[in-house]
Formats: sequence, structure tokens, C-alpha cells
Amino acid sequence: MTSANWNHGRRVPGLTPDTEPYWTGGAVGELRIQHCAACSRWQHPPSPVCRSCRSASSLATPAVSGDGRVASWTLNEQAWYPEQPVPFRAGFVELVEQPGLFVFGGLTGAAHREDPTGLATVTRFQPRGSAWLPVFEIVEEGQDRER
Repeated sequence: MTSANWNHGRRVPGLTPDTEPYWTGGAVGELRIQHCAACSRWQHPPSPVCRSCRSASSLATPAVSGDGRVASWTLNEQAWYPEQPVPFRAGFVELVEQPGLFVFGGLTGAAHREDPTGLATVTRFQPRGSAWLPVFEIVEEGQDRER
């Protein structure tokens, strides 16, 4: 599932055993976030140990809904990469699975100058090399959230 090319020109992130599920889940339309079975907490970015209970053996990276709300954002008028079109929005999205579970990425949908704080989002993906980069599309309440 792709959206406007927010990530055009962006370098492919390095894949490690901890980060690979996050960066490759988009190939099958899944946003995968690390979860600790020992304490039932989600965490992002991924880590070799749970930041809540310090367990290293209880971590898995299942798919989450991909639904969230814009917590904070910025409008960038200068490209980070030579091929990146401007302006573009990036922001922190709080996922519905847990309060305080934030993911950073491009924001698409709604007018660029409109303040999207608090608006609902769904996750879309853009392929870049061996990774699928998440992009958060702003949706109207009740709008079809088909992935």
C-alpha cells in the first residue's frame, strides 16, 4: 500500500535483527511494533530488551492496527535529500494500541498548511530498497480505512 511519495530520495535504513520486522512488515501491509509478553507493553523504537521490565526473552514484533492520531508535526520547506519534493510534513503519531506509543514518519492527506494535531491516521507504506517505509495518512473520522 503506497501513498504520496513522501520518502522519495530517502536512504534505506540499515536492517538489524531488532529493526528488520519494523522496516519489512510493509511488504505484507503490516506495521510491526515490538511487544513484551512479560509485561504487556509495546515499545518503539525496537530494543534488545524491554524498556519497562528489562526482559530480553519475552520480545516479539507482531502487527498492530496501524491506526493512530497526530501528536506533533512539522512542515518542512527544505529537502532532507536532493530528490525530495518540498514542502512535506512529518510528525509523531500516537498509535491506538497504547498511550505514549509514538512512531515518527511522513504525514500525507489534508492540506499542507492545515494543523493536523489530533487528527486520525492510518498507516500506508512506500517501498525503498529492502525496506518499506511507513507513511501516516490523515483520514476523516468514519472514513474508509482500507489498507
